[in-house]
Amino acid sequence: MPEIDLQQVMREIHDSAEKHRRENPEIEAEMQRQREYFNPATRREQEPRVAEFELYLKQADISHDTARLAPGTRFPFFKRLLLRLMRPFSAPQVEFNALLVRLLNHSFKFIQDQENAIRSLRQEPEKVVELVRALGDLQLEDKRTAAVRKLTEVYESSEDPDVRAVAESHRRLHTSGSVPVGFDYLLFEDRFRGPESEIKKRQTRYVPYFEHHHPVLDIACGRGEFLELMRENGIPGSGVELNPQMVSRCREKGLDVVEKGMFEYLDGVPDQSVGGIFAAQLIEHLDHEALLRLMAAAFMKLQPGGLLVLETVNPASLFVFAHSLYLDPTHRRPYHPQALDFLCRNFGFTRVSIEFLSPVEEEWKIPPVEAPGAARFNASLDRLNSLLYGWQDFAVIAHK
Repeated sequence: MPEIDLQQVMREIHDSAEKHRRENPEIEAEMQRQREYFNPATRREQEPRVAEFELYLKQADISHDTARLAPGTRFPFFKRLLLRLMRPFSAPQVEFNALLVRLLNHSFKFIQDQENAIRSLRQEPEKVVELVRALGDLQLEDKRTAAVRKLTEVYESSEDPDVRAVAESHRRLHTSGSVPVGFDYLLFEDRFRGPESEIKKRQTRYVPYFEHHHPVLDIACGRGEFLELMRENGIPGSGVELNPQMVSRCREKGLDVVEKGMFEYLDGVPDQSVGGIFAAQLIEHLDHEALLRLMAAAFMKLQPGGLLVLETVNPASLFVFAHSLYLDPTHRRPYHPQALDFLCRNFGFTRVSIEFLSPVEEEWKIPPVEAPGAARFNASLDRLNSLLYGWQDFAVIAHK
């Protein structure tokens, strides 16, 4: 058997490895990049498993600084000699293994970070959708408070502590029942709309309409005057109101009122389940798009033959512009009686009629001239009085 020259074998292996590395410079470049990137002096905090690997090498006695063999090993002299001869070549391999472990650890951490980022991104669209929906709701007067609450919830999850602090302050305001706009609408109603007893007296005219159209839903029921009339006349009725102070006033009276925005509430009402819908002094708070949405929802929720009654200010009277219309800062715009009549018919309502309410006191009107031949002049005065001092309110009564 010919003698094996181990030194010659090792040199051939070494030369072959060097030739392969020269022919493939990207291997050497990558190894050098990994050595620089995973320098223990600067990257130790990102290599939680490197120390464990080095400890493993030491405990297993396979570090390139040792040439120990397990007890009972056959031909220990030759094997130890072989290990020592291979030390110049095994040392780079051990170093490469350590670099590989570092790279795997770094890759594992990178993958975890990416997975966490992906999970976070998956949640972001939901927050954006909520934010956009809330911003859209800000355009509707009856949903402003709900929209602010939704925005508060979105901002409470922000990573910015200052944003969370602002959100928390808004949360406390809402929890206490206050809206940070400095406007007490219940106090405003009590002062400018009139006493509840007076409003009940005015709304008594609507009671006969609902005797055979119930249950009745009073939208934006305010202080609950109409619901009191329903209860006093044995007509089942409930209300929806966004203002928490108004809701508290209604509940003090024992009325069935839900604190919600009208569209949010109507979305949960089954179709064709309501006998009558009543809304007094509401639609002037809505823009055109919101009014159309209300009309469509009312038609869907009413039973066949159901009744819709909408009371609002009358822009055909110029007196309204100088008094009630702009007195309330939450009013958006008035709706002409003929336009409202058209909208009701356009949405499918039949037997639509208009009733004019709240006449201006006679002392405001221009008196006629009592003189021979003044009839034509007085006729003109009547038309002028009608334009200047016409009915202040009107109601549209529409059957489905």
